[in-house]
Amino acid sequence: MLQLDLYPGEALGPFKLGASLWSILAFVRQPQSKTLFPSVKISYDTNSSSTSIILVHLHPHIDLLFSGKGQRLHTIAIRRLRHGLPSSPRPAQQPLSLPSTSSGSRGSTSQNRSVAGTISTLVIRYKRVIISSADETLRRGGVMRHFGPTYEGETMRYPGVTFMFDDETPASSSLGSGGGSMRRAIDVADENKRAEVRKIVIMQRGDGREQVDAFEEVLEHPIMNGDLKRVVIKVGTRD
Repeated sequence: MLQLDLYPGEALGPFKLGASLWSILAFVRQPQSKTLFPSVKISYDTNSSSTSIILVHLHPHIDLLFSGKGQRLHTIAIRRLRHGLPSSPRPAQQPLSLPSTSSGSRGSTSQNRSVAGTISTLVIRYKRVIISSADETLRRGGVMRHFGPTYEGETMRYPGVTFMFDDETPASSSLGSGGGSMRRAIDVADENKRAEVRKIVIMQRGDGREQVDAFEEVLEHPIMNGDLKRVVIKVGTRD
C-alpha cells in the first residue's frame, strides 16, 4: 500500500515542493522506494536540456514537474487514483523520507526502471483522514466536504491544490421546462456531486495569486535552506 498525505501548496507525502531534482531521484532509488515506485521515467527537451522543464513520472500515479533553471519541484500531479500497482511480497515498512543532503543536478538523462511485483493500492489522506483509496472514491461532494465550497466550474480550485474531473457538467439547456425541470435540476446537482476526481494537482501558493505559473521558477522555500543558490565564475586574462 502506498499511503501519501496531501498538503495543499506544500507537499504530497515525502515529495515537497521546492525540493531539488537530485534529492528526489536519490529518494526513489533507495531500496525501500523501489517497491512503491517500480517504474521511473524522466523526460525533458533535449534541444534545450540546460533550461528545459523536467518531468519525472512515477508509474502509474505520480507526475513530478521540475523548473528548468533551478531544477526544483514545482508541481505534483496525481492520476489514476484507484489504479493498483504491481506489488511486492515484501512491501516497504520504513517511513518515506527524502535524503537529508541535496545538491543541484544537470544534464539528466531519460531512464526507465522496472521492478516485478504483485498489487499495491494508492491511499491519499488529508488532515489524517483518508479521502481516496480502493474503498473510498473521492468525488466532487467529498472534495467540498473536506476542503469547503469553491467556485463552480469543470475543476475545483483551492489555494495550492486543484481537483479535476473527466465527467462534464450536464448543460443547463437540457433541463427542459415545466414541472419536470426542477426534478431534473436536482438530478443534475446530485450527478455533479457524484463526479469522480480523476486528477489532483498540487502547486505553490503565489504572492497574492492563487498559484504559480507552470513555467516560472519555484518560490523560495525553507526546504532550500543550506543549498547552493548560484555559482559565478570569472574568467580573466593575463597580460
